[in-house]
Amino acid sequence: MTHTFCVYPWIHSHVGPSGLVSLCCFASAEPRPELVDERGRRPNLQDVAFGEVWNSDAMREIRRKLLAGERVRECSHCYHKEAVGGSSPRKQANGEWLVQHPRAAELRARIERAEARGHRVEEGLTYLDVRPGNACNLGCRMCGGMASSFLAKDAVHATWELHGGAPVDELRVVATRRDGGRFASGKPWHRHEAELIEELLGRPENLDKVYLAGGEPLFNGTVAAIVEHLVDCGAARHVDLSFSTNLTVWNEELIGSLEAFRSVVFLASIDAEGATYEYLRYPAGWDTVVDHVERLRALPFVHLELTPTVQNANALDLARLLRFAELIDVPYSLATLYEPTHLSVHAMPAAAREEAATRLEWFMARSRLAEHYEYLVDSAKVLLADMRQPSPAPYRELMRTFNLFTNDLDADRGQSLAASCPELWQYIREDPDYTWTDERVYAPRAQGAEPAA
Repeated sequence: MTHTFCVYPWIHSHVGPSGLVSLCCFASAEPRPELVDERGRRPNLQDVAFGEVWNSDAMREIRRKLLAGERVRECSHCYHKEAVGGSSPRKQANGEWLVQHPRAAELRARIERAEARGHRVEEGLTYLDVRPGNACNLGCRMCGGMASSFLAKDAVHATWELHGGAPVDELRVVATRRDGGRFASGKPWHRHEAELIEELLGRPENLDKVYLAGGEPLFNGTVAAIVEHLVDCGAARHVDLSFSTNLTVWNEELIGSLEAFRSVVFLASIDAEGATYEYLRYPAGWDTVVDHVERLRALPFVHLELTPTVQNANALDLARLLRFAELIDVPYSLATLYEPTHLSVHAMPAAAREEAATRLEWFMARSRLAEHYEYLVDSAKVLLADMRQPSPAPYRELMRTFNLFTNDLDADRGQSLAASCPELWQYIREDPDYTWTDERVYAPRAQGAEPAA
């Protein structure tokens, strides 16, 4: 295969909370995407059936380009990871599906058949990643309204999304439309469960893997309907099922039905311990999460992993969290936060960033689990490279935005960066390159306070 080839466009699709269809969850939402309709719009299940996207002209052209060794704009995430010497979802997918998988020969033959048919794939999805809506019980600082109904209703956070340079929230774009797209009911795409199941899961005999996220999947009725369908139609026994979850919700009925699946993985979005965790994933409680971790570990049919999102507020505490994971024999994979940039590792003093990198290097050199899970080392390698790369924006600009955003959310939520992340706060107070202020922008200001510039 070519140096740009990725198997996903032949076997997989990602459907985001707003109904947008993309090549995978890592596909960049950059200004000039290639997976578009004849009018240049990104395909959305609110407007079109999935079958119209799967073999559209744009999808077939993407398949042709990947086979020919040409780059696809949406794939910049993988190109970046490979450029800094790490692995990438592209490489991992090719190895998993075309080399290691029991159906590897069949999938390679599918690609050859599709090429002979003008890159049309007649088989149904083998791997589905679907996030049916944004129903969520948390308002995590680094998240947005597209993935959290909590944040969509949070006036201060939502205003920052609207005016603070965040990417366009596609869910709001859909929500403010005057029509229901192809649905006469006017309801969002994920509320049409029968159509969703028919279009995405209508050929369950081909299905091998399903990834469910949101929002919070254990807080989502459509997710429960998908799981129930897979069990009832008998597909569960040949499906590997994964959840990306904040693990603050315990859905006894849904979790009890999961034993029917070939395998079950819970990817727990846990970024820190104690007060730092509660600060980032408001209004979650650390004790509740620890209890749910222990309950999952007791289930023999569940494999649990931690997937911390590494950002400025938890970078210094990361090694402590990974030590917790190793003590209970739970593997982990590190996800670097790139957007919003004012919460990335570049929006912290240089001395703090270097200290965080040094601690991570020290820990990984002594990790018990690293030798058993290659992706642990790969994810740490990419993170370390990102920590030591030049900032994507001027430092003072990033810190200024981080400062104002933090003050606004702290005031609105009754939280404190100084109390929740004391070590980072000390570095900020001693930073020679930026002076922290008490200014606010969108949260109610203290009486007599001056408005922000």
